[in-house]
Amino acid sequence: GGTLGSDDALRIQEQAQGVSSAARRRLVTTGASELLAIGQEHRDMDEVYGQALVEAGRLYLFAEDTLTALEYLVKVDDVQNKEIRAKGLFTRGEAYRILGDAPNVIRVFVDVIELFGEGSSWGKRAIQQVIALSQQGETTRDRLTGLNNLVPLHPDLPILIATTRLTIADLHQEQGEQLSALETLDFIISTPELPNELTIQAYRKKAAILSGSERYQEAADTYAALSQFTGENQTELEGTTNLLILQLVKKALKDRKLGETRIAAKSLKQLIDQYPESVEAHRAYIETKVMLKDTQEIQAWYTDLVRTHPDHAVYQYGQALALSY
Repeated sequence: GGTLGSDDALRIQEQAQGVSSAARRRLVTTGASELLAIGQEHRDMDEVYGQALVEAGRLYLFAEDTLTALEYLVKVDDVQNKEIRAKGLFTRGEAYRILGDAPNVIRVFVDVIELFGEGSSWGKRAIQQVIALSQQGETTRDRLTGLNNLVPLHPDLPILIATTRLTIADLHQEQGEQLSALETLDFIISTPELPNELTIQAYRKKAAILSGSERYQEAADTYAALSQFTGENQTELEGTTNLLILQLVKKALKDRKLGETRIAAKSLKQLIDQYPESVEAHRAYIETKVMLKDTQEIQAWYTDLVRTHPDHAVYQYGQALALSY
């Protein structure tokens, strides 16, 4: 036929499935030359020619003749069509991986990123490949070394670097190295003009680490900074605000545990004034006032609030809780 596609290559692969490797090689060689003949015939049609080279390369990979595959795949670089060039590069990556040539695999995927740009779908796929391939080695230490070596090599690819750093931060945290993780995340947060999704991920990871280390005020500040980025999305903004309030409640409860009960009551009262809808803040405030033996005062205060705001469900909850003591 005049056109060709993966179905020709697949047909040849199916025929070659149940035969000896010598017979398979013959089938593949015949198949590949047919493909390439069609490609040459349509040399002026970039896509047909490029696709023929890619399919021939795939067939030789299938026949475990990696070096011949590479001879054809390298030629795809001269094709104008970028999609075909990307397919050629991804297939070449597969060939280098079979040969155990990690540096060349990485270089091929960096070529894809530079060809298409970091934000494109090819670019995103290639970024994941580069990060996965850079984590060679048995131990987390080895993987960290590989990733850290990647960062200075590509100053012109900020999304690759930021995505690599997110992985580095995760590995540090797995190792219990919170400070190194936080330092790495701060690099991402301070990088200008990154896509929002990466900055948001960095803020979320940072806040979670701070909260886990009982650094509640800093966690709350991080959620406050994050809410600048999630401004457009109402649901996300509410989620972030709730996490922020939760950090401040935890901070007050930590003060209370350390015997600073009055300070805890005062900060919880400020929190309620600022976020009257937070059930957690009301609950913690009432418990703390009861510990201070201010039960009657708190009961009167909530009864008053319900009188002036009869439709406010959270105040009604607060009153019921205060009266239960």
